[in-house]
Formats: sequence, C-alpha cells, structure tokens
Amino acid sequence: MPVDGVFLHFMVQELNNQILGDRIQKFACFNATDYLLTLSSRKRLLISLDVNHPHVRLTQYETMGQTHGLSSFLKKHVEGSIIRAITQQGADRILTITLEKRDELGYTHSLYMVLELTGRSSNMIFVDENQFILESVKRSFITDERLIAPRAPYTVIHSLQHNPFTQEVIQYPLEGVSRPLLSEIEIQGNLRFLQEAKVNPVLIEWEGGSCFHAFDLPSFAGRRTYYPTLSALCEAFFSIEKQSSQTLNDEKRLQHTIQKELKKCELKLSRQIQEWEEAKANLHLEQTANVLASNLHLVQKYQDSITVLNFYTQEDITIPLDPHKTASENITALFNKYKKAKRTIDALSATMEETKTRIHYLETLLQQTNAASLHDLKEIKQEIEPKKGPAGRTKPAILTYQDEDGNRYMIGKNNTQNNYVTHTLANANDYFFHVAQYPGSHCIFRGELTEDAIHLASTLAAIYSKAKGKVAVDYTLVKYVKKVKGQPGSFVTYTHQKQTQATPNPTITQHLTVISS
Repeated sequence: MPVDGVFLHFMVQELNNQILGDRIQKFACFNATDYLLTLSSRKRLLISLDVNHPHVRLTQYETMGQTHGLSSFLKKHVEGSIIRAITQQGADRILTITLEKRDELGYTHSLYMVLELTGRSSNMIFVDENQFILESVKRSFITDERLIAPRAPYTVIHSLQHNPFTQEVIQYPLEGVSRPLLSEIEIQGNLRFLQEAKVNPVLIEWEGGSCFHAFDLPSFAGRRTYYPTLSALCEAFFSIEKQSSQTLNDEKRLQHTIQKELKKCELKLSRQIQEWEEAKANLHLEQTANVLASNLHLVQKYQDSITVLNFYTQEDITIPLDPHKTASENITALFNKYKKAKRTIDALSATMEETKTRIHYLETLLQQTNAASLHDLKEIKQEIEPKKGPAGRTKPAILTYQDEDGNRYMIGKNNTQNNYVTHTLANANDYFFHVAQYPGSHCIFRGELTEDAIHLASTLAAIYSKAKGKVAVDYTLVKYVKKVKGQPGSFVTYTHQKQTQATPNPTITQHLTVISS
C-alpha cells in the first residue's frame, strides 16, 4: 500500500521531534528516485520519489552516492543549511522542509524544499523566499498543468478534498486517506477514531496481502507487528528488497568502473608488448651498421640499397639506404635506431611489469566486489578514488568471529581491510592465514593455535578467497609478513610458513559468534 497523507501527518510530527535544528552535512542520491540527507546529529533522512512508494523516513542505510543533475546545486545551496521547519499542506501528500543558510556575506536566507509525494508525479522542488523555483528533480512545461522550471513561479497544488483532521463529520472525498484507512473510518462511522488516534506503528500481514499505518486498524485481521517509530516501520516494509537491489546496483557500477580500467590496462599491455617486439626486431641494426661501415667505400651516391657480405653470418645481406643521405649519415641513422630500440626495451621491461601488476591488482579488486556489502563497496571505491582530508581516512570495519574457546578470527574482505587487519590491528604473535597462490582475504588468528583452530582459520581464508574447491592455505606468524613496497593493493610476502588444506564451507560460520563487522 502507498503512504497516505494521514500517515505523513504523523511522520511530520516524528521528524519535527527528531531532526529540527539539524544541519545537512551531505545530500547524496541512491539512484534517480531516492535521496539521502546526512545530518549533523548523525541521523539520515531518506526522501523517496519512487512512483509506487513515495515517502520520507529516517534510515540507517548508507549510500555510495552517485552524481546527479542536481549535485552541484545541492552542494551549493542545500548542504550546510539548517532544518528550521517541516510542514504538511493540509492532509495532502505534500511536505515543505524549510531550510536556512548563511551566504558568503553572513546574511541568512531561507530555502524551501517542497516534496510532492503524489505517485507518478512525485517531485522535489526547491523554492526561494519569493516563491520562485530554483531547481527541481522533474520538470514540466507550459503545455502541462503547471510550469515547473528554474525561475518560474511555484504554483501550489490546491486540493478540493476535505481534510479529515478538521472535519466533524465524514465529508467525501477525504483528503490523504488511503483505501485501507477509508475502510476503517467507514466501519467506525466517525472521524474521531482518526483524530484521537495515538501513534502505534503497525504492519498487518495476512495470506496474500498486507497493510500498515501509523496506528492500528482493528477491522483488519492478520498477524500484527508493532514498531517503535514510523521510520522503523517504513524501514522494515520498504527497505529490505530495495536495499539489496541498491547494493547490487552499486556493485555493478563499481565493477563496471574497475572493468573499464582493466580493459585500458590490458590494451596498454598489448601495445607495450607490440612495441617491445618491434624494438627487439631492431636490435640487429647494430650489426647491420657495422657491416655497412666496413663497406663504406662501396656505397655510391643516391644508392637506395647495397648488397654486401655479412661477416657475422658469412652470407650476403641487402641493406636499404636513404638515397638522400650520405653513407655516413645512413650508418648514423642505423646506429640511432639500434640505440632507440635498446632504450625502449630497457624502459618497457620495467613498465610492462608495472602494467601486469596493475592488471593483477584490478583483477583482485574485481573479485573483492563479488557479494560485498555496501560498506565494503564504499571502501573499495574509496581505494580507487581516494578522498582528500580526514574524511578519506576512516577506520575500516573488520568482520571478526569468535569460537567457543574465545579465539578470534579477523577477516579482511578488501585491500583496505587487508592492510588494516594485518599491518595495524594484528599483533606480531598473531597468525596470518592466506590461500596460497590466489587473491583473497587476510585472515588473522588470535588465540591458542590448535588443530581445530588451524582448520577453522584456513577454512575462513578459503571462504573469502577466489579459490573454488579444496585449496592450499599458508599460515605463519604476523611478524614474518611484509607488505610489498610500492605495489598497490594488499600484496604481501611472508616466510617461515606452514601449509594446510581447506575447503570453503560457508556453513562453518554458523557455529561462530560475530563480534563485529
């Protein structure tokens, strides 16, 4: 069921109690319809313009953030502003969030964020103090009912329906009342039921259907689940499938970015190999130049080639010549080509290895994005596109398991986490586990190293690696693990290692306690 105006009436009260006076620190977008405001109180306000479920709520979810046509406008006009009021137009699905911000000269200005949560026509419109439109998510033109475009006056949508909160008797049509609520009102026979209702967010489920509201609907039979807040109710009802879909979309976008860079590196390597082969083919020019120099007296003016004995092979060789150059200039040109080829080979020997390392690094990143959580994806994105300043140095979230004996198993699931768990979090006498010859997670074991612990740690290392089936797992003390200098990612070398066999079995984690993630 959609969020109706009555539900929004109580949501406005909840939001005014929760976020009034908060500063908007960041305004990002999940996708084309969902927007996330990160506030100074560390709360997050989600604005959804989804055609099926337009609504607002406080949320716990994060987003990687996407560029959007409004990004520059939001950064300039909205980020840094303070939420001064949240109001509703009657009982309609139109909310206005009043924002206040100081300009560069210290003067305070108001900006109105109008949320028209009206299904297919849902929109977010930014209006100035003079009621002129500054920007909007959707635009309409003069041929439509309203003109929604920058610098056009904002036209309020006037409802001809009756506000159920101000009516003494039922007068149809009722404004902001959904079908389930209307059914309940008609059964109750009056509006006092609605006007005197106490907020008690409920989700009612029955076979083949469900509905929810800000308060109980007694006439509906079904299993009831109550929530502490309206936002928590919306979070449960709307978010699970959508968040999973959003994480998948973020994963695909990040994979596309990495694959694009990977193709560039592979093309670069193929060109380097071609250039290296061509340079290698020109190394023989040193001998050709020496043969020509020993036969300098046989070269005639304007000669375009000469056939002489190659004293290296004791066979005749035909040497092409530039007829516009002297014999000495032709010899110099051959020596210069040889020297250039030698320099090219020396330079490419190093750069080709760098390109191969980069390809291996990107392939590792691509593997790490598979089935990664949103937080893991954000860390991978941060690794690819590092931010400047303190915001780019956040502490990674490490997945930590604990067994029945109190031993801990700390898992790094991407390069950022691998580097942190091995080189910062781990002690010298902890144990490092890693699948041999495969990109994968760094698993740090802290506790008493028994056969069972070795089996469990090696299995965890196998689960979070690229390997499939039974694999070899190396393990050694952390003090014997060294990061490869100058190489991106989390590549390490280690010594004093022992090896065991492990099979990735995800069910093994069911017997462990998650300490953190």
